[in-house]
Amino acid sequence: MYHSGNRQQREGVGEMAETAGKVFISDLQEGSILSSWFMIAESSLKPSQNGSDYLELRLTDSSGDIVMRIWNANASLADELRSGQVIEVSELRVDSYRGKKQFSLDASAVQRHLRARPPADSDMPFLVPVASRDLDSLVRVLRSEIRAVKDPSIRYLLSSMISDDEFMSRFSIWPAAVRHHHAYRSGLLEHTVGVVTACRSAAKFYTGVHGDLLIAGAVLHDIGKLEAYDYDKATGAIRISKKGVLTDHIIIGVDMFRRVLDACVARSPKFARTWQSEYTIHLEHMILSHHGQLEWGSPVEPATIEAHVLHIADLMDSRVNKLERYLQSRSIAPGEHIFADDLRANIYVGDFGGSQVEEEAAPDAEPELVSGETPLF
Repeated sequence: MYHSGNRQQREGVGEMAETAGKVFISDLQEGSILSSWFMIAESSLKPSQNGSDYLELRLTDSSGDIVMRIWNANASLADELRSGQVIEVSELRVDSYRGKKQFSLDASAVQRHLRARPPADSDMPFLVPVASRDLDSLVRVLRSEIRAVKDPSIRYLLSSMISDDEFMSRFSIWPAAVRHHHAYRSGLLEHTVGVVTACRSAAKFYTGVHGDLLIAGAVLHDIGKLEAYDYDKATGAIRISKKGVLTDHIIIGVDMFRRVLDACVARSPKFARTWQSEYTIHLEHMILSHHGQLEWGSPVEPATIEAHVLHIADLMDSRVNKLERYLQSRSIAPGEHIFADDLRANIYVGDFGGSQVEEEAAPDAEPELVSGETPLF
């Protein structure tokens, strides 16, 4: 489930949900009759094969998402069941399509089973999807990785950025996508830390990799998403911004990197003297090429070893996150498999009889970089 925070916090949300009669998406069982409520994250009126329209809703809560299809729908119903609304489900059966749980009903049954209303503050602990990993731990790992950068000018650049309270207040809660991967509160931070962690391992193993540049590229590669997406912190609604539509997060990211670089040059004469122009072109290239292929949205394809490693780390983290979401949603029973449309692949869940032992992560013993502190050389 995508509850952030420690175990006590997650259990607290579960206890509140039990009291309020909330059933989470991750706990749905095929064939069960359900009464609960969810957030409408996406609403789209589509043509069906028989010529009539159907309404496809993507419903979310803090544990995941599920599709609802309403057959023989019209524009009026689509306007009523629009994104950002809470939908209350009453006595509705959970079925499945291609092995994935869903809701399906005819428009004639909407009045009997569904009711839409604006979200209330009391709904939010149950409805806003958030990262499964603890926010403070993610920030701590990011700061630790930046402290480990050996090149003082690269370390100063990254430290300056994450010591900016305004930047971190958004970066720590922003989603990494509208839908495909890490599309929830703190998803951008979780994705960035995942990519940084993979890049750190690669830099230690492979020869010829400039480890400090690789870590910098990993930290910077998706910062453009802060301006490419609009995120409503209250409702968890994610939309592509006008700037995101017209320029894309990759181009925005290069522009944001240049702004951070210019600010560092203006702030520190020593940084201005020691920063290598070669670093600038390499980091711009890594941001521009991190999607890997032109048809995947990269203006250029990776040409350096650091850019190749970053692309592979980014691809791995995004795909594994999708697998994590399937596992956390418990939509696939151990020993079973389904075909995942978004991955275009079969997913099989191993049945190991609970033999995997989870260990608590060791606390970070290094002192944290406090807000406003920007160590130089």
